[in-house]
Amino acid sequence: MVDFVPTTVMVKVLFNASGNFSGFDGCNWHSGSYTLIGQNGISINPHGPTTLMFCYGRETPYRSLLRNVSSYETTADGMLNLKDAHGKRILVYSGSR
Repeated sequence: MVDFVPTTVMVKVLFNASGNFSGFDGCNWHSGSYTLIGQNGISINPHGPTTLMFCYGRETPYRSLLRNVSSYETTADGMLNLKDAHGKRILVYSGSR
């Protein structure tokens, strides 16, 4: 259960074609792997991103959300929505750099 996640946190993430991701959450670099399942299913590495320093509660909620992702959708305006098992959008990434 995630106790607190700010509404907007600027996180940079790159999902590459070989099933890995990496990025920066404003405090730490993080990385992991993912597997696409079926048409819109996705499984994020259950170990989640790795962090280098304590970020006063930011990394734990973000890692928890990543572990709960089970599907994704892309939108016409370049957004990537990651959803939980109930179809609830829990993470949203824009295509901007």
